[in-house]
Amino acid sequence: MSQVGSIPPNLHEGSRSEYLAQYVLASFGTSVAVPHQEDHGVDFFCNVIEKKGRRAFARAAFTAQVKSDFKPWFFKSKESVEWLINHPLPLFFCVLTKTTSTLRIYHTFPRFYTWGLGDLPDQLEMKPTKTYAGQSTQASLDYKFLLVPILEIEISRLSDKTYWNNARHVLLRWIDWENRNISNIRNGLLGWEMPAAYKTNEAPPEAGGVQQWFMHPSAQQMAMALSHLSKALEFASVQLHTRGQLVAAVEATLLHRYLYQNLLPNQSPGVTGIGSFLIQELLSKMPPHKQTYFFAAIDEIQQKLEEAINAL
Repeated sequence: MSQVGSIPPNLHEGSRSEYLAQYVLASFGTSVAVPHQEDHGVDFFCNVIEKKGRRAFARAAFTAQVKSDFKPWFFKSKESVEWLINHPLPLFFCVLTKTTSTLRIYHTFPRFYTWGLGDLPDQLEMKPTKTYAGQSTQASLDYKFLLVPILEIEISRLSDKTYWNNARHVLLRWIDWENRNISNIRNGLLGWEMPAAYKTNEAPPEAGGVQQWFMHPSAQQMAMALSHLSKALEFASVQLHTRGQLVAAVEATLLHRYLYQNLLPNQSPGVTGIGSFLIQELLSKMPPHKQTYFFAAIDEIQQKLEEAINAL
C-alpha cells in the first residue's frame, strides 16, 4: 500500500520535466497536458498560434512526448508501432535537461520511413542524441534510429524575441513537413519525404528533400491508394470543367473511369451531379447515332487513347 504523506520521487522528477517543457511549448501557443492516468503515448496536445489584431488564432496543431533522459523511445510491439505510424498529428519527442534548463525537440520521421516500407516491424526504437547535424532517416534493418534535435532551446533565452521567433519558425517548418507525410498515410500512399540534411535551430527548406516510396505494394495497399485517388479525380474533374479547362477535366474523368472499370471493380464510382454535366457535354458533341449510352463519348476517347498508346 502507498504511504500517506509521501510521493514516488522518480515520478515527481519526471513531472518537473513536463512542467518545464510545457512552459517552453506554451510560449508558442496553447499546450494542454494529458493527465498521467490518460497518457497513452503523448504528454501534450499543442497548437502554434498566430496573432491577428487583438486575437490569436490556432495555426498548427502538434503533439509532444517529454522525457528527462536520453534513453531510447522504445515501441515494443507491432501494435505500438502501428499506433506511432497512424498517430494523426505531428509528433515530437522532447528531452528536458534540468541541470541546464534546456529542451531538445526531435522529429519522429522514422515512423514515416517505416510506413513507406509497406510492412510493420515487431518493434521500433528512436534514440535521441546531442549532435547538431542531421540527415534524412537512414535504412535500418533492426529499426533502431538515431535522432538529431531540430531545436535545442535554452529556457533562459526565450525572452529574446529574435531567439524565440527563430525557434517558432523552425518548429512550424517541421510541422509542415510532418503534415505532408501524414497526408500520404491518410491517402494510402506508400511514400515519404523529409529534408535531406538539417541543422539544429535552423529551418529546413520548404521543399526539395529526399523522397522514397515502396515499389511493390500489395493488391490491398494499391486499392486503398487508388480509392483515395479516384475520389480526388472525381472532384478535380468537376472543378476543372467549371473553370473551363476542358482537356484537363476530360483527362481526369478518363482516369477516374478507367480505375473503376479495371482496378477497382468492387467499388461503385458514382456520378456527381455536376460531374455528369461534363459527360453530357461530351455526349452532345457526338453524332446522334453514337449516343447509345451515357458514357459513350468518354469510352470512345478512351479507346482512341489506347490505340494511340499501342501505336507508339
